[in-house]
Amino acid sequence: MSVLACFTRTDKPAEEKVDVWLTEQLKFTRDQLDKKSRQCEQLDAELRRLKEQRLVVRPEELEALKESHRQELERLSQELANERDLHQEASRLLQGQREQRDAKVQMLQEELRNLSDGLAQKEEDMLNIQFSMVELQNRCSDQGALVEENADAFQKASEELAEKEEALEQAVQRQQELRQQMSAASTALQGQVRQLSQELEHCQAAKSTAQSALSRLQDENASLAAQLLQANTEMESLRERLHEQEAAAVRRQTQLEDEIQERAGAGSDRRSTPEPGADHGAGAAPSFCEATPLVPSVLIAAEIDLGPASSGRATLTVSPWQTSSDYNSVVKEFLAHHRVKPIFEKAVVLYLEDLERSATTFPLLVKASLTEIYSRYG
Repeated sequence: MSVLACFTRTDKPAEEKVDVWLTEQLKFTRDQLDKKSRQCEQLDAELRRLKEQRLVVRPEELEALKESHRQELERLSQELANERDLHQEASRLLQGQREQRDAKVQMLQEELRNLSDGLAQKEEDMLNIQFSMVELQNRCSDQGALVEENADAFQKASEELAEKEEALEQAVQRQQELRQQMSAASTALQGQVRQLSQELEHCQAAKSTAQSALSRLQDENASLAAQLLQANTEMESLRERLHEQEAAAVRRQTQLEDEIQERAGAGSDRRSTPEPGADHGAGAAPSFCEATPLVPSVLIAAEIDLGPASSGRATLTVSPWQTSSDYNSVVKEFLAHHRVKPIFEKAVVLYLEDLERSATTFPLLVKASLTEIYSRYG
């Protein structure tokens, strides 16, 4: 917009100057035409006057006057034609300037529309970049937490190694000082030299021990990571088994309900048709009047605030026969139905898995906001 404004400001004074100059030229041309018209009228009046006086004027003078008037009329006619041509040329230039100005205005309007479209595209790109930045920040925070967890052991080993290296450097420096003094008192300092050599060996042994301890910690860290991965795999396998057992229990319960209903129907048929010779006053067969509890139609119901840009609040439901492997399709269908961007799919799936892990009773009814879910699980 600033470039367009500068271009408009720089061209506008020039166009105004051209318009003013053309207006002045037109005004001057009109004045000249009016002046020539008045002169023509004066010459016509003079010609009429001379015609009236030609009877009293000599023929030679009359011819001279006629010739001078004729020449004057021709000169004035030529000047009038020139002025008319100048007026037409000035009008043509003014029309051309107006057409150029209209073309420039149209071109600037087209540029303004293009800039507006580009600005809208840039705003959408900035919004996508902000969502990407939030996702990157969440990933960086997770990686930072992992680094902090593993950094304590490395820090401790590094500190021990630094202490050993410092002691080693001090011992080497002391040995160098003793070597400088050996030229003066080599016999008296042999015992101290042997002692310092032993200390140096002890420091080197300690350094080797620290390095082996560091390698052992690294191996233990790798082993713990492998055990954690194996534990996650076993947990997922146990969760799948649990879902299979729940599905088997649901199928078993459905079969039991069907059998109970069939027995109840058979009992009602027996009560409606008594056996021969039976006492009608005797007690009838027991009926299954106590209803068996049914399986709930909803396992998890999450009322999610989709924000003002979407349809407000909507309820995401998970059925009892659906497992964690079905969460992706359930969430994808939910977001597509409510016209929400698929960038939130992963966060909502993690949110449902967290609800399933932390729940103690079912069905589970919760309320949440889409922005909070994305900021926590995105």
